[in-house]
Amino acid sequence: MLKFVLCFVVGLSYLWAGNTEITIRLKPVNADSLKIIEPSFSPARPLKENKLLEKIVAYPADYATRKLYQFHIQNFLKLSKRFKEDSVLRASVKSSALPATIDFLERIYPPPPLDDIVSACWLEDDQGNDFFVFDANNDEDFTNDRILEFKDFDQVFAPERSEQYVMAEELVTVEIFDGQKVKTQKMLLAFFKAQKPGGRNLVFFSNRLIRMGELKLDGEVFHCILFTILPDVNYKITDFLWIDLNHDKRYNRKEDFYEQLYQPFTLRNKSYGVKALDIWGRSLTLEELDAQKTPPIAVGLACPEFEVSFIDSTKFSLAQAKGRYLVIDFWMCSDQYCDMMSKKLIEKLSDPNNVYWISCPYGAQSYERLKAKGGIAEDDFRHFVAPHEIERFRRLFQTRTNKVLFVINPQGKIESIENFTQDQTEQILRQILETD
Repeated sequence: MLKFVLCFVVGLSYLWAGNTEITIRLKPVNADSLKIIEPSFSPARPLKENKLLEKIVAYPADYATRKLYQFHIQNFLKLSKRFKEDSVLRASVKSSALPATIDFLERIYPPPPLDDIVSACWLEDDQGNDFFVFDANNDEDFTNDRILEFKDFDQVFAPERSEQYVMAEELVTVEIFDGQKVKTQKMLLAFFKAQKPGGRNLVFFSNRLIRMGELKLDGEVFHCILFTILPDVNYKITDFLWIDLNHDKRYNRKEDFYEQLYQPFTLRNKSYGVKALDIWGRSLTLEELDAQKTPPIAVGLACPEFEVSFIDSTKFSLAQAKGRYLVIDFWMCSDQYCDMMSKKLIEKLSDPNNVYWISCPYGAQSYERLKAKGGIAEDDFRHFVAPHEIERFRRLFQTRTNKVLFVINPQGKIESIENFTQDQTEQILRQILETD
């Protein structure tokens, strides 16, 4: 009898451990109350007069209008209406969207009447100085709103970029639908701009109101934030979870956990995945994943076993790298990274006397852009992951960010996980050669 009870308890504990769920209750907070090293941006696109979402009745005097911006805070409401009334769009969405997305769009139709449009304007005075104004009281009149000066934003969005951002921000009154009723809410919005070499401005909007909660894991409490405060029907693609791993109340991509929700991820040497996200951003449920099916990825742990096909149809497995260093990089061919993947660097990585090397882009289009840059022979692509393997390989290593470098030591363990830059890669190669 005792043996039976023990077996039952052990079996029950095994089942429970394999299905551990953690629910995080989320509440809205202002981003200015947190030390976020890199903000979340959305590209800002100006509108032409014939494309206005709402008519502006008056503009500030003594300023020239450089560009006008208007956008829906809750764009999904407009999408719901189009989804129901546009048969072509409905067919397109149904062929590609998640079932939860389709269900959500159907449930909120007809959308409630509300004014969730925010207007903003980039201004210039007669001296050529830039200013900005938000329609803060939502009356389609800029003349009774504050004219904002741009101020320095002393953290740069991407550390590897050289441009410095300046910003203008304002509390804006908007109407939002919270799933039950329409209510008026103040929201802190920011407009960022950065001068690129050659004179072209990069411009972004940032919603400075986010969701924050506490993650309780193995007796330890972590603060975490989610970059959404409104329904996001495509959360598996776009939303990011940020966890303050070192408890310093500073959210830094290099030191803390930061990754897209639909990828599995590792915390405290265990793999987790998102089981559910409340569509209104009020809670997030994580579940512990089977370590056999989804091995945890962290420095000091064994590299997961794999076999992957290269673009030239050859195959490579972890077993082939045993006894030698293996470098795996994940990248995306923006202009900067196409330049970084130079002939010289590829030759160093391709030399079997140095390391074994696997290169995995963000998608098949990255290959085309890299080829278009020229100077790289077809044979140099022999270490690159085949397009049909990219998604599986990225998921195995739990990475969706564009630039990550893994170093696997001769014993098959993950020795380091680094930001993938040319300087970092060359430094690692030097260290490996010195070790050998």
